[in-house]
Amino acid sequence: VSSIFMFDQKKAFSNPVLVQELFNGIANAANVSKTTVSYLRWESEFLANDIFGGGGLTYLIAVALATQGTHFTLSMMFMRKSGTKQMLLLSGLPRWIFWLAHFLCHLFIVLVPCIAVYFVLLGYGEAGALDTNGFAFIGLFICFGLPTILFGYAFSFAFDDAEAAQQFSSETANILLLVPWVLVNFVFEEPIIWLENTLTLFIPGFGVYRGLALIATASANGVPFSFADVFVWDKVLIQVYFFLLLGAMFYTLVVFLIESNVYSRFRKWNNDRKIRKHVTDNGGDVGATFLEQVEDNMELVRKGILPAPITAIPEDVPKDDLKIVCEDVNKRFILNDKSVFKAVNGASVGVVGNSIFGLLGPNGAGKTTLIKCITGLDGQVMDSGSAKISGYDTVLERTKVLPLMGICPQFDALIGLLTGREILTLFAGVRGVKPKNTKPLVNHYLKMLDLVPKADAKCETYSGGNRRRLSVAMSMIGSPRSLFLDEPTTGLDPATRRKVWKFLQVASQHGNGETARGILLTTHSMEEADALCSRIAIMVNSSIRTVGTSQQLKTRYSSGTLVTVGISNTSDTEGLMELMKTLNPDVFLLDESMTNIKYLLPERMASWSKIFKALLKSQQKLGIVDFAVSQRSLEDVFIEFANLQPREED
Repeated sequence: VSSIFMFDQKKAFSNPVLVQELFNGIANAANVSKTTVSYLRWESEFLANDIFGGGGLTYLIAVALATQGTHFTLSMMFMRKSGTKQMLLLSGLPRWIFWLAHFLCHLFIVLVPCIAVYFVLLGYGEAGALDTNGFAFIGLFICFGLPTILFGYAFSFAFDDAEAAQQFSSETANILLLVPWVLVNFVFEEPIIWLENTLTLFIPGFGVYRGLALIATASANGVPFSFADVFVWDKVLIQVYFFLLLGAMFYTLVVFLIESNVYSRFRKWNNDRKIRKHVTDNGGDVGATFLEQVEDNMELVRKGILPAPITAIPEDVPKDDLKIVCEDVNKRFILNDKSVFKAVNGASVGVVGNSIFGLLGPNGAGKTTLIKCITGLDGQVMDSGSAKISGYDTVLERTKVLPLMGICPQFDALIGLLTGREILTLFAGVRGVKPKNTKPLVNHYLKMLDLVPKADAKCETYSGGNRRRLSVAMSMIGSPRSLFLDEPTTGLDPATRRKVWKFLQVASQHGNGETARGILLTTHSMEEADALCSRIAIMVNSSIRTVGTSQQLKTRYSSGTLVTVGISNTSDTEGLMELMKTLNPDVFLLDESMTNIKYLLPERMASWSKIFKALLKSQQKLGIVDFAVSQRSLEDVFIEFANLQPREED
């Protein structure tokens, strides 16, 4: 028999040594006189017994079967780290269905090689397989499969990297089987049943080895297991079954405790206790109120002082009619130095139906954290405050909220091996779309977001722009009444971005009354906010500092004239400032770079024609390259607020 094995060491699940050992053992057990192996061959009487229970082959079979747990570790780790799992759960998929579906699929996967091993042993005429009742093997493999899968699930929470998960979990499975195998076969002279049962409880691989060894030993002694013998407690095989099943219950409990965030909830309780103490010791926060004094606000901003936090809940719409509303949301984190970091501080937002509400702010302002607190993305829970979607509390009535909510997070939660069409079909099923409506609905979104050319290509081949558009489509499936779009057009070219804008404008006008749709959008594109949003709030240093329509913001914080002057290395910047002061003594330097300087003339003391004449007259003298006079833009307003964000929190 000649065996040649090709493998890629970087690929998941490759375990060439174990595969080679298994086939070499089978060849020896079959009394093949000439065995040629390209990688590894053991020449030992240890493997040459005519009964597969002689020790070596049984061990190797057990090792090969036990390493299947690596697949389940990698599978569930990928679902968690890619964001696919939480997107499915946030789309309304019950958590128990998610786990049960994967478990049943993995049970089939683990039983196939187990049954294959049994038929290989039968095919080679192994006495231990031929004269033992088949139920002994079937029962053993089923009882082994359950804890092996759950063991892999529990391990999946410990890893964030596929390569590390593969290497560590595979080697752990080998070591966990090797150590008790050595103890049982070479250290202890007599069987210690209670110890072997304990090892079986925690190490499924040892359990399947032990069961195979018991079956082989009984056959070698001339008393092979019958169907009735399997259930005799003193013959120990039923004890193996029992403790394997007990191990499955143990690892189910471990997965449940991790999945239900018991530790995280304890940490949250502990953090809340520290935060309450911190707030008590430091006097707490001042309540946020809406400030009408536009002049006072602008004066504070000019002086580099943030205005007090305000509410972005519209006063002219009843709160129960808002599609998205959160009040006084607070989220704090305990840092490594035990200090308290305020990620969101007293944020209040309201989004009406048939509208897009824009949330602007520099990096670190708290925009994404606020969305996570409202939606529960990444398991985030607000420390205090409340949030409702279409009148339902996002915490107390979560099962009612999930079907009404669509999310396009900053990351793209795609399954690389599925096509775009398959992903949208999957989410349509999760969202409860009727099968007869699924195909036309999927085709509609593929067409609207210009994804038809890539619809049947695997998502792993998608460009960044295609992935973002598919994520937007996923958030729309099922016609949710409330949408949360966190920088949805990042990475898109200008032409594609405008197509997405048009799509979002149409989507925001979906339905009326209760079926109307409200959209909360975060973006760093002022052009996007200007084009899409009916109301805009600017969030700085964890709180909302101003809110209004685009034009209202430009009017409030743009009283005066914006002068942009192009400069070079030879320009006289000090002379420029003196010139501006002659036009308006209260001139304010907004922004300065290597190529241009922006000045704000707060009051219209000088007409635009006078400004033009002064700049043209001094152009050569001051080294002015070019200049422009205009009203301030939304971007100028944003920059003025963003400059007040503390640098260490960016």
